[in-house]
Amino acid sequence: MTNRGELRTMVRMRLGDIAEAPILTDTQLNQWINDSIREYSVHFPRQAELKVACSAGEREYTLDGRTDESGEMVLGTRAVWRVAYLIGENPPQILLRRSELDGRGFSGELVYDVQQSPQFTLILGPLPRGTETIGVIVLCDHPLLDQDADVLSLPEHHLELVILFIRLLALQELAASEACDPSSTGVILTGLTTMLSHAKDDYTTTLAMYQKRSSPGGFMTSWGSEIDVGEGSEG
Repeated sequence: MTNRGELRTMVRMRLGDIAEAPILTDTQLNQWINDSIREYSVHFPRQAELKVACSAGEREYTLDGRTDESGEMVLGTRAVWRVAYLIGENPPQILLRRSELDGRGFSGELVYDVQQSPQFTLILGPLPRGTETIGVIVLCDHPLLDQDADVLSLPEHHLELVILFIRLLALQELAASEACDPSSTGVILTGLTTMLSHAKDDYTTTLAMYQKRSSPGGFMTSWGSEIDVGEGSEG
């Protein structure tokens, strides 16, 4: 997997900014790397599996800030795909999504709801006794990178999309700086403007291609059940 230091080198190569005294600083590129991860998360959020120990009589559970089964912290939860009640049972009881205000009833039913503000919170219909563990599959933001050794969580075959977005941000910065103090001929600004236009087209075209290739089919979980990503989502 690619780490931040390796990604920064790839971006410099793509931009041709490889001189001994480069134009762009590491600090700038590191910021744009995290900006690109935030942008990527909007289109391709990370799938995380949580196991939540219930407390007696407590129906509400905040999901952000918990550590998932891969050891990563869950932040920026966007959706709940599946809630399995009483992990360990075979098969586990899969809860259905239902609004708390649904006239069919909520409390005591095998259902769940979510509250997105002020925090993303899972609300259970069953009243836990305090001995239960529930499994929750969520879609959330990919982790930001703070150190050069930190590894990207997105799939390697999507790395190009992140590089293209970082290149777009870099060219926006260079074009803006040149516009503030243009050369006498204006040739540099014209060239940067053309490159920026091409970079925007490259990013949007590649994003659309990746979105088209992204299959909405089922995927497997460690609970042994196939999940259709269209079922149980926020909708």
